[in-house]
Amino acid sequence: LAGRQLLHDTPVYDLTGSAGVLLQAAGCRIGRPSPEQRASWSKGDLAGLADILAARQEAKAVVVTDWATARPLRKYLSNRPGTFHLARPSPGQDYPAFLHDQYISLWLRVTARPLPAQDQDQDRGRGRRR
Repeated sequence: LAGRQLLHDTPVYDLTGSAGVLLQAAGCRIGRPSPEQRASWSKGDLAGLADILAARQEAKAVVVTDWATARPLRKYLSNRPGTFHLARPSPGQDYPAFLHDQYISLWLRVTARPLPAQDQDQDRGRGRRR
């Protein structure tokens, strides 16, 4: 329940294959690609995706994938900042506890702030005595 309350009105860009209803149940503000875009990206034609991701990042929306997201999309997004992968529950796992953990993990991704860039000259001088 706490995870759902935290995610209420949180902007997400839904690229999940089947877990979009979980985002909806959490009260997220959901954006989705057009069916034509999704079909094209699922086939590996990722034209226009980078621009859309940049716009979503500017809007502070987390891009969400899941186990059923098409492989070309999962591969492209796997190491990009501002993305979150909804895991698949293990057989026999307590489902409410699983959802709670996923919602909290997504909230942590939403609230994470990038570390500020540090001046490299300052870093070089740290820890050394002259």
